Amino acid sequence: MKRREFEMTDEDLTAILAACRPVPMIMLQGVMPRSPQENANAAWSALGKKMGFEHMTVQPVSGKDQKVFTAEADVIANEEQNMSKEVKAKIREAARAHSDLNIFASVVTILEGGHIYTPKSFSAVERIIKICRAEQQKRLREYDRAVDAAERAK
Repeated sequence: MKRREFEMTDEDLTAILAACRPVPMIMLQGVMPRSPQENANAAWSALGKKMGFEHMTVQPVSGKDQKVFTAEADVIANEEQNMSKEVKAKIREAARAHSDLNIFASVVTILEGGHIYTPKSFSAVERIIKICRAEQQKRLREYDRAVDAAERAK
């Protein structure tokens, strides 16, 4: 990956420095607080997502302000920034279709799993399963079309 120079804002620097401070070792509800290292890693991770770099690759720049550092650019974040609105819309459409696919599959799994005990309900269960499977096929086609369109638009 390509390393490049970044400069954080004063607010970002304040957040990073605050995250590095020691934390009191008081156990709350049987859970130990996060260490300063864990807090610092989380703060750098959030900054990396915000600015588009891999947070575990940060290095200071000698002779420059402490707000300046180098890191490897996050390829995924940079790709997302460069995507057109059309591509982003198609990706969202694919994600929604995928979510619907999972929901319909879950409903079918529950109904086929023997969780309906009254024989009077069996015909309704069969109809619901048939509807869910038909909707799964529709969402699968939507998903495939959206993914193909996003790939072509890149």
